[in-house]
Amino acid sequence: MLGSAEKLAADKPSPKKGIIRLNTKGYYKNLAVASRSIVSNKPFFGDLQRFRIEPTINIGDNLQIYAAMDNEMITGDYLKAPDFDLVKQKNEKNLNWLPVQWTLADKNGVYYTTYLYRGYIKYDDPKCQIIVGKQKIDWGRGRFWSPTDLFNPNSPLDIEKDERVGVDAASLTASITDFIDLDLIYVPYGALKKSSFATRALARIDNYDVFFMCGQFTDTNVIGACVDGYLGGAGVRAESTYSWEHGGNKFFRIIVGADYVFRNKLRMGAEYFFNGDATEVNRDEFFSSYQYSRKVLSLEKNLIGATVGYDLTPLLKWDNYLIYDIDGRSIFINPELRYNLRPNLDITLGAQVFWGTDSSEFGNYTDLYYTELKYYF
Repeated sequence: MLGSAEKLAADKPSPKKGIIRLNTKGYYKNLAVASRSIVSNKPFFGDLQRFRIEPTINIGDNLQIYAAMDNEMITGDYLKAPDFDLVKQKNEKNLNWLPVQWTLADKNGVYYTTYLYRGYIKYDDPKCQIIVGKQKIDWGRGRFWSPTDLFNPNSPLDIEKDERVGVDAASLTASITDFIDLDLIYVPYGALKKSSFATRALARIDNYDVFFMCGQFTDTNVIGACVDGYLGGAGVRAESTYSWEHGGNKFFRIIVGADYVFRNKLRMGAEYFFNGDATEVNRDEFFSSYQYSRKVLSLEKNLIGATVGYDLTPLLKWDNYLIYDIDGRSIFINPELRYNLRPNLDITLGAQVFWGTDSSEFGNYTDLYYTELKYYF
């Protein structure tokens, strides 16, 4: 759900029509975090400042050139913690096909980088959409986990839940009929055998979206299906995939979830996740490799996620995310308070709290506290 400042940015009026039209928006963010290293258990503090500029050029009615360029500086003793290596892996160029990130400083307690968060050319008409460049490919419908979202999956433990690392890709969406779309995706990654290919057929049936997908994601073949829609006043969804890796590992993944918004603005949701790949997870690599952790998704097979949110006032919103690890009996809780200081300025206070043994899903993590100030323009 968009915050008031985020909605204002999304609703910003477009300039007057013409052959070539330029629109620019963006934001400034300050995110401060305090925690302990999951490796050394030493306390640390980190402060992130990010300035994002997003120019969009529309040429005629069908062609668009879009970019989102980030300038980001991180300071604090967090830079000395082994945990910081995962942050560097998340954005650095070894995850991209094109070199789109430049680290300008990485010493004396300062990490400064500039990189292309998104950048693509899009052709769009009622029957066909083609996008080439660094983009978000968001096939999944899960709130916590998404078995079908394999190009750039998110983690439910991410503090910046609205941020998603993009992928260098060429994508085609063709409208076969008014109710059926066909997607084709190609993601280059060095050698052809490590590239990803996928296709999805999506149909809209009454209150439901139903799709079937298949593809090769680097060294894994996947087939899957998803249904998402409304049952009464509740939103319901289910996803399932069957994967077989080139090394011989085969497994199922399934999510089933539902959401409901009450008249008093109370929001509630729940989601069950079965991860058949969890039996093969290398725990050390899970905590040291960004790519690996996003590929395997979880350490345990059976997890339940829940959300509860309430608008305390029109300007103050409370949300809480909870995950229970059924197998390891560990818990993750993430309460957040967001206050809209001005129409284009939000402040957020939050915490991530973990309970469990070292052999469980969340027992190796340490409690974390954060504040975020975000200004949209």
